[in-house]
Amino acid sequence: MIFPRMIPLCLILISVACARPNGPADSSDALEPEPPASGPEEPGADGKDGGQDGLACSADVDCVPAQCCHPTTCVPASEAPDCSDIACTEECQGGTMDCGQGHCGCQDGACVAVIDNPL
Repeated sequence: MIFPRMIPLCLILISVACARPNGPADSSDALEPEPPASGPEEPGADGKDGGQDGLACSADVDCVPAQCCHPTTCVPASEAPDCSDIACTEECQGGTMDCGQGHCGCQDGACVAVIDNPL
């Protein structure tokens, strides 16, 4: 017998699962852009210069996480991913910017992930 107080929890879980019919059940498995294998490109090398004389950024606030869930890289705010239909786990994964481990920063005109408080 299901306890009466568990019914609302079951309904919430079902509604969350139905809200994302095309996505994986665990968003950590969601397809996210992979960081470049050969390291970061020079700012402006791809023609996206953020409108700042060939630089992707001039201050930390110009940069945002490149992935919706468990971000490991950063991009200029103009290239921010659309995370409006993404549900992420609340898991704190090491080596990411999860749970205050790091933030996006601007270094030498490029957006980079700064992991300054690892788990």
